[in-house]
Amino acid sequence: MIEPLYSLLLELAHARRSGMLLLVLNASGSAAHIVTVWLHEGELVHASGRMRRGAEALMLLKHARLLRRWQWFDLAAPGDLDTQELPSLQQFLSFESRYVVPGPPEDAPTSLEQVRLERLFAIQTFIQTMGGPQGADAFMELLFEHPPAHAWDELIEAFRVHLSHYFGLQVARQVVDG
Repeated sequence: MIEPLYSLLLELAHARRSGMLLLVLNASGSAAHIVTVWLHEGELVHASGRMRRGAEALMLLKHARLLRRWQWFDLAAPGDLDTQELPSLQQFLSFESRYVVPGPPEDAPTSLEQVRLERLFAIQTFIQTMGGPQGADAFMELLFEHPPAHAWDELIEAFRVHLSHYFGLQVARQVVDG
């Protein structure tokens, strides 16, 4: 596991945080993937990403080579979120501590396109996680109404407005603005 990801998880475990951690990672190559980890009082309750769940999704964390972006949401887990049998976060990190590798330098250049794509991934994951199929439909509808290549500012504002109806302005800003 790379050091930035290890340090982030260790901090959340020590602070006994509850909520959702959204991670944008690269395992190999340039393709980014998203992993969602739910914690309750610093303990793992659910992990998913790239069509994997539970311990299989935790393997994505182990093989990450770059932590592109992360965002923490102080949210209660949805009622229909299935609690998975996962190791305690301390056990997982204790095992991983033997294999921590330094991450690439943070000053590695990223293009505006990459930044915008990562922002869209984060927004899409949040909307789909919290809204299910209706959330996926709402995301695509807003994307078609405001194509990112031509109306980026309008798209971002539309996401803020949409999310503020359901979660309030503070969470909407946190999700949309990072």
